[in-house]
Amino acid sequence: MFIAFISDFGTRDSYAGTVKGVIATINPSARIIDITHGIPPHDIMAGALTLGATYRYFPKGTIFLAVVDPGVGSDRKAMIASAGDYLFVMPDNGLLTGLVKSGRPIRKNDLSCRQIENPALILETASSTFHARDIFGPAAAHLSLGTRPEDFGKVIKKPVELNWPEPVAGRDGISGEIIYIDTFGNLVTNIPSSAVTILGQNAECLCITEDRRKITLPVLESYSDVPNGAGLCLEGSFGFMEVAVNRGSAARLLGMGPGARIEIRLPEQDVMKSA
Repeated sequence: MFIAFISDFGTRDSYAGTVKGVIATINPSARIIDITHGIPPHDIMAGALTLGATYRYFPKGTIFLAVVDPGVGSDRKAMIASAGDYLFVMPDNGLLTGLVKSGRPIRKNDLSCRQIENPALILETASSTFHARDIFGPAAAHLSLGTRPEDFGKVIKKPVELNWPEPVAGRDGISGEIIYIDTFGNLVTNIPSSAVTILGQNAECLCITEDRRKITLPVLESYSDVPNGAGLCLEGSFGFMEVAVNRGSAARLLGMGPGARIEIRLPEQDVMKSA
């Protein structure tokens, strides 16, 4: 049984390793895959985006342990979500939003959520600062041994959702915004790649920088379609359109970050032809 682990713990401290030690104590046969521990600290949106972009590439039956938990110790719930062939263990703080907003979303009606509250299935001395070790890790381990989600607690009818910005479609294009910057400085938008295919091959991307400059970039298929240091817009691995620079950082070159506006549209001459 695979347990796929996402967190904002980083690799400097012992947090991720301790959680894996707890899992191995409960189920020595569990196979743990680290998706990433490099989520920016407390960035629930980045965690949700990563979870939504990666889950479908894992074998059926995988249990996802997702911990980005700035509200640890508060009254936020601990949760197990079931969706088709997958299980998700996480705080009920909006991380689940990535599953229903991903490039290939899970329908809300297909999600079943349970609160983790059975004291027999968590560590006896649960702290108020490390629920990944004391609650979420043990829950994932017990699930990997065959414990049913309904054995953990009552149904959560309305799990928390993030205020996820929605793209807006117009007559000649789609408006959206930057929601994440990856390690390479690529600017991931909230515009699903599938939504751009209707514009055809002549689409362009209009970026509005923080100092209100307007920069137009071509929409292409790969980074190497432009010279080194040049910018473009293309379908990224998260399933959303992204603004990038070939062998460079779009965030640094354009001075853009989360919340910055972009528009993917047809050039004006093409709009006039289709009018």
